[in-house]
Amino acid sequence: MHLRCMDVRHGRVKATLLAVLAGLLPSSIQAQPASAEGDGEERARHAAGLFLGVTLFEGEVVPTVGGDYEFRFLERVGVGAMVEYAAGGLDAGILAVPLVVHPVGELSLAVAPGLEVRAGEVDPLVRLGASYDFMLGDFFLAPVARVDLVARELVPVLGVELGHRF
Repeated sequence: MHLRCMDVRHGRVKATLLAVLAGLLPSSIQAQPASAEGDGEERARHAAGLFLGVTLFEGEVVPTVGGDYEFRFLERVGVGAMVEYAAGGLDAGILAVPLVVHPVGELSLAVAPGLEVRAGEVDPLVRLGASYDFMLGDFFLAPVARVDLVARELVPVLGVELGHRF
């Protein structure tokens, strides 16, 4: 009986803590129905895309290909997964988990902690990125600019992403 009473109180404490934390969030990112801006339609919560671009590394322009996925758990905030491979002399792979903010319209800003695998070594990285989706129905085309901070170096990555919202 005492254990059951503790479970109920723990549940109330947890609910109260969540309510307080939600109240601290700015109203622009609090949980709201995922709707398109002002038109009342449901906004797709999932997006997946194919990235094609280049990595600028030590004076080389290295072909780069990748893919990513995002789940919007709030109207303007999402989390996802990202993989990328830079060929040529770099021969490096990236695996990252982006936190994405959509401050206005189709603009996306991301910060992604992750790992770079190169020459059998694994280094932690932080990726910062920005993109803007040009919508084509449920599909989008987005210019992308990213910079990786890895092994005390800044590595720019530029390209375009073709994706689908669902």
